[in-house]
Amino acid sequence: MKPKLLLRITSFLMLFYGSSHTFGVLTMKKVEDESALKVLDMMSGVHVPMFGKPSPSTYFDFFLGYGLTSTVVLLTLCAIFWMLAGQAESNRTAVRNLLIPLLCAMIGFTVLDFIYFFPPPAITCLAASVCIAVSVALLSRK
Repeated sequence: MKPKLLLRITSFLMLFYGSSHTFGVLTMKKVEDESALKVLDMMSGVHVPMFGKPSPSTYFDFFLGYGLTSTVVLLTLCAIFWMLAGQAESNRTAVRNLLIPLLCAMIGFTVLDFIYFFPPPAITCLAASVCIAVSVALLSRK
């Protein structure tokens, strides 16, 4: 398999992850579990203290904001991997050098997803990590 194809697959994995994440974030209040609803209601009613004063933002606002920020990161990664795929054949060294820190980040996402979240995002990041690692190995060949 060529690095270009592997990076396009990685791009689609990030699109899938980003889209799924957005859906999850935007529908997180649509749960039937009473305990979960109570926690979400409590988060919506408590304002985050900032600089010794209550801010206008609640803990739920922060949770929602972090979730949407993660979506922006995932969709940006989608675009970056797509663009790197287009350069993989003509700028092998530069693409490989850019992929190494992105691989480290993706491995970090994989570990964090396995520890703090659940299998689908973790497996998606693991698959992306494998695609990136193989791309780095292929781009390192002369």
